[in-house]
Amino acid sequence: MRANPRAATAVLVLSGVLLAGCAQMPERTANSTLAQQNLREASQLLRKQHELDLATDAVANKLDRVQHIINRRIRDHQPLIHRDKMTHSVNVILPDTPCQTQVVHPGDTLSSLAAKYQVTVADLMRWNGITNPNLVRIGQKLQVTACHKKG
Repeated sequence: MRANPRAATAVLVLSGVLLAGCAQMPERTANSTLAQQNLREASQLLRKQHELDLATDAVANKLDRVQHIINRRIRDHQPLIHRDKMTHSVNVILPDTPCQTQVVHPGDTLSSLAAKYQVTVADLMRWNGITNPNLVRIGQKLQVTACHKKG
């Protein structure tokens, strides 16, 4: 059986990495063009591999440092977390955010409005003082987003 003359196998070895692939070459495609394309792609892959290796090394070094600190504290019978360095609360200052409202139209439900505004039915009920989620009136104006007011 004879091999297909249009099929070519490209094998490229760079920096200990073996990249192999088969390419179906269309008519009038030179082997050198395919080789250049393979070389460019292989170079890009090697650069990405080098970046990944650097990131992996950085994470491993950080983990080694953390493990060293933990081992030292255990050996010296020290607490792993110092109470005086713990954060007990955080104050958050929210910017003024206006409330968005929606008038209830025929067919609207709390569920459909919650889905539309990406909030929960419980949020809509709380913001609007609703105790029965099945009782909303056409024409009723509902707050449909969270809002924050300085005060």
